[in-house]
Amino acid sequence: MWVRQCDLDATNEAPSPIPTRIASNEEFIPPPQMAEQRLFEARLTELSEKTARKQGLSRRAFLRTGSGMAAALFALNEVFGPCYQVSAAEVEDPKAFEEKWPKEQFIFDVQTHHVDVAKKWYDDTPDGKKLVTFFQMLRPLAGSLEKSLEELNRAHYVKEVFGDSDTTMAVISGVPTRNWDKKPAAARSDGGHAPVRQRPAGSLRVLSHGCCGPTSARKSSRRWSARSRI
Repeated sequence: MWVRQCDLDATNEAPSPIPTRIASNEEFIPPPQMAEQRLFEARLTELSEKTARKQGLSRRAFLRTGSGMAAALFALNEVFGPCYQVSAAEVEDPKAFEEKWPKEQFIFDVQTHHVDVAKKWYDDTPDGKKLVTFFQMLRPLAGSLEKSLEELNRAHYVKEVFGDSDTTMAVISGVPTRNWDKKPAAARSDGGHAPVRQRPAGSLRVLSHGCCGPTSARKSSRRWSARSRI
């Protein structure tokens, strides 16, 4: 009924830095790609192929640069009208893009996720086997459970959020489950996401969402009170 954005990107030779269609978070069925979106996609392909050759890059490598982002914005302007302040020079010359890029911007990603990939979650029990399936569904093209976990673990989270983007701070969100001690994707004070928040360079660049489980009200109340005092 829908295609995951990560699957589209994984099978795309050169993914666009800006989505060329509406992607679903799986809470709704996205509409089909519009004619204008297809035109934007085609125009970006044309621009990126031409400019990548001039810069001696593959199209995929070019679209990962600042000039690649400028090309996407430039193509959007051509199709949808002048919405973004971007020039042809920024597409052609990486230095021109770098000159205009804001130097002291504050980017706060308010919802991120990380999976605790400890082996205690995917044992040989029925629940453990279901979790293995869940992990593999998150990264179906990885090829194996081990590779799926590599793309979901703490080190990959830090790399993606802070190493490969301009994010300044982030909030890491938990996913409530029936039992408090069975949260492979939880923001909890006794493990879970707390190590991600505390360890990288000893900074507080990651904040944690609180997580309250209404199905276990008494235990939830005790743990929430404990968390509030930390």
